[in-house]
Amino acid sequence: MKLLAVPLFELYDNTARYGPQLSAIPHLLSRYNFEFIDEQGNVVAVTPGGGPEGGYVPKTKVLAGGTDEEMKEGSVKDENGIE
Repeated sequence: MKLLAVPLFELYDNTARYGPQLSAIPHLLSRYNFEFIDEQGNVVAVTPGGGPEGGYVPKTKVLAGGTDEEMKEGSVKDENGIE
């Protein structure tokens, strides 16, 4: 058995190639709305295609490795510790 990375649009309505269970995944996912929430509990993005007013851009938070000083927002360092 092989593991393939297949885009959802290729799975959709392609029962002959991927079988009925896998080809139904895009249809099943379309029934859900996903909400992305920041640390304060505010909704920052909604799928499909929505989001809060004001043009808020979600930020990435690093959860592992480094110290608090290294993880300051907007601070990017190379492997030598130089910004």
